[in-house]
Order: sequence, then C-alpha cells, then structure tokens
Amino acid sequence: MKIERAVDQFEIYLVSKQRVSMNTVAAYRADCAQLILYLKSKKIHSLKKIKQIHLKSFLGYLKRNLGLKATSMSRKISSMKKFFQFIHEEYKVQNFGEVLIFPRQERKLPKYLTEIKVVELFERAALNKSFKGQRNYMMIHLMYVTGLRVSELVTMKIHQLRLDMGMVTVLGKGNKERIVPLPDPTVILLNGYLEKIRPKCLMKNKSEYTSDYLFPIIYNKGVKHVTRQAFWRVIKKLCPQIAYMSPHVLRHSLATHLLHKGVDLRSLQMILGHEHLSTVEIYTHVDMTHLRTAYNKKHPRS
Repeated sequence: MKIERAVDQFEIYLVSKQRVSMNTVAAYRADCAQLILYLKSKKIHSLKKIKQIHLKSFLGYLKRNLGLKATSMSRKISSMKKFFQFIHEEYKVQNFGEVLIFPRQERKLPKYLTEIKVVELFERAALNKSFKGQRNYMMIHLMYVTGLRVSELVTMKIHQLRLDMGMVTVLGKGNKERIVPLPDPTVILLNGYLEKIRPKCLMKNKSEYTSDYLFPIIYNKGVKHVTRQAFWRVIKKLCPQIAYMSPHVLRHSLATHLLHKGVDLRSLQMILGHEHLSTVEIYTHVDMTHLRTAYNKKHPRS
C-alpha cells in the first residue's frame, strides 16, 4: 500500500475512532507529511519497503538538519508511534514505532507573568476602544480568569456560557467537558460584550451576519472564529518587550497565581482540565521558586 493512502486512513481512524480534536489531527498530519517527504527522497513509496533504519535516519535528519529540540522530537516520535501502531493493526506491517525511544528532556518551569504584569496587560489592551480592541480585551480577560487553553477560547460558543449561574462549560482535550467558575466582574464584562460589542463583530458593509462562536470574525467566505494565530499576534503586539509572551503564558500565570493564593492541586487540575495530577505538580516548583525569592528578600540573615 502507498504510504499516502495509509496516512489518509490513519486520519479517518483518528477522527472516527479516537475522536481526537482537529488540531491534534492536523499535528499528526503535518508530522506524517514530513516523514513521507523524507521517505520519498530515499525512493521509498510503499509501506512494505520501510525499514527500522529509515525511521532512525529520519529522526537523525530532524535533529541534525532542522535542529529540533527534545520537546519537538518527542512529538514527532509520538506521532510515528501512533501511526505505525495503526498500520500494524490494520495492515499487519511491522510496528517499528516500538523501537523508537523518546529523548530525555529537561523539565522546564512554565513561564508566567506577575500579577502586576497581568494588570498592565489588561490596561494596555483596554486602551483600544474599537470593537475589535474590546473583543480582544474580552478574550485576554476570559483566558486569564479561566485558565483556558487558546484552542478552547477561540472555538468557544455562546451556548457554553451559563452567566446566570456564573460558570462556563469548556470542551477540552478528548472532547471532555469541565465546568469553570466565572468571577462576578467577568460575568458583568461578558454581558456587556454580548450586548454591545459582539453584534458589531458580526456587521460588515451594512450586512449583518450570524454565528454561534463567542468571538466571531468575518472572512470573505463567511463567519469563522478568531484563529489561534491571530490571537497570538494580538498578545505579542501588546507585550513586545516580553520575549516569551504567548497566550499560553496567561494560562500558566493563572495557575501560578492561584497556587500562590492557596488553591489546592486537585482544584487546579479541575480548572485547567488536566487528566493527570502530575501535570499540575510542576506549578509547585514554580511556587517554591517564588517562595525562595521572597524568603531571600525578607530573611533577616539574607
């Protein structure tokens, strides 16, 4: 079987059987496409001609020629393992993914903003009084107070809001739902946004459009949601002096600030939508760094 055909079937399997998000499917597709191009350069076009040495040489190529770091390499290997497990089960091709080893990674502490920096970000965002600027402000505010992933934020629909109850239903990874509480000021802001700002986002050339998305944007072919890339550009433009700034930093910031204020790890896990408690435990290391800094500043013998 041609490798491209197997990748097409793999995508169908991910969507229909695994029910993964379209962002995850796109990531797998990109990784598989990169592998296909490499194999074609070696005159390999069918599954049966793939050997273990080809995969190892591909990983070597990624590391040497493209300079991929351990995190990116791990994602590529994860995609390859998933793909070869699929073709092994479906087409009885040897599962070469079993012999691929993940590189050792240094676990980096998540970057975050101080509470003062978050306030400064809000203040800068609030200066833009255009309807797009006010929409962006609402997105930034909502992402920080809820700790949403950027994909959860941009694809959110109006029916997920339960403002009368002060909460929002979030559709996270693996289509798992979670309930995240909303502070009273955020409920007030959202009501104002829905009443005054969002309708302007659905007007163009005196034509009125409709959409279920909370943060819609009008394109030539109709209405879609604000993209992750567009929101990333908004954040970077507001914080040009912070090199590590990204939408995900807002999520890390909320997690760190909540931990500083005494929120327990289990509650933090539920708010962020992490499947495993161990994923949240990294924030305790951030909190310890914060504690050590404060200790050194305040200790009488420091």
